[in-house]
Amino acid sequence: MTRSPVKFDSDTEREVAQLFEDDAAALKWVRPASDLFDIYYRKANHAVGRYEPDFVAETATAKFIVEVKAANEIDDPDVVSKRDAAVVWSRHASEHAEKNELKPWQYVLVPHDAALRNGTLAGLVGRYGCGRPGVPLVAGLQQMHAT
Repeated sequence: MTRSPVKFDSDTEREVAQLFEDDAAALKWVRPASDLFDIYYRKANHAVGRYEPDFVAETATAKFIVEVKAANEIDDPDVVSKRDAAVVWSRHASEHAEKNELKPWQYVLVPHDAALRNGTLAGLVGRYGCGRPGVPLVAGLQQMHAT
């Protein structure tokens, strides 16, 4: 039987997938289908966009939306808006999970040039996780979602 190769948008995404494969703590990971998440964000031109994350990974204690982005694009207004929307989505998913004794969610935005230096999913989450307890939400997040 011939297996269909997984398609990645960049070599760094392929390397992060291999990092998940090699990390015993990453119990499961997937490149989600394009219609799996309903995460919408406001584009720089004020149009509404639909965000499709690169990966979802799961450990024994949590689930993560993991996005790999070129380091020079991390502060791009559309990337920031996607991040903000995904942090809010993760917060709502975690609230639901807590009520139903499920695993919490967290968003992780990884610069491409730092992905492998942090060698494990826990390393990526520890350095690039967004919206976790003790880390303030990004500027404008509450204002953007208050309306």
